[in-house]
Amino acid sequence: MAGKKSEELDEMIDEKVVNAKDLSSVPFIERIKVLIYRLLQKHAFIVILALASIPNPLFDLAGFLCGHFLIPFGVFFGACFLGKAVVKVSIQSFFVIFCFSQHQVEIILNLLKNFSPKLRELMLGAIEKQKKTLFAEKVADEARPLIAMLWEYFVMAMIAYFVYSIINSLVQNYLNEEGDKSENKNKKKSKNE
Repeated sequence: MAGKKSEELDEMIDEKVVNAKDLSSVPFIERIKVLIYRLLQKHAFIVILALASIPNPLFDLAGFLCGHFLIPFGVFFGACFLGKAVVKVSIQSFFVIFCFSQHQVEIILNLLKNFSPKLRELMLGAIEKQKKTLFAEKVADEARPLIAMLWEYFVMAMIAYFVYSIINSLVQNYLNEEGDKSENKNKKKSKNE
């Protein structure tokens, strides 16, 4: 369905409303629909990239809207990949490095020293414990908890099923297109006879 017009969307949004220059007479909800529709039709990649680049708990709604407005998968996936894997990760990495640098941690601990010495000691103990855990030698695979191993297998199974479902969907779409092509050929042959 990607790249095709949505009949439901055509019914929902009147062409006169979509093409109108002045939306002041249109109800508020319809105006929002039209504005989102125009924005996604003209600048889908940039809008999706911007929404994927910021920590946004409502990003799933953006995905639903893109599906509803029939934004092509390549545009959606490309913008999501760049937004989440490049921009968002870079922003989050910078934030974590900045906030947890030795200098920043010392400033926070000094503020806690003046505010609450007990809380400072608790934080200092937790930081030291975390450093020991982080820089400790790797534990052998046999000593890993069973729940951690089961979780890894579950995640691998979900990824395998996801890949299988994508391949299955692509094959079904290909077969449907081939069936439509052969139907059209048969119709043309029957008309010629």
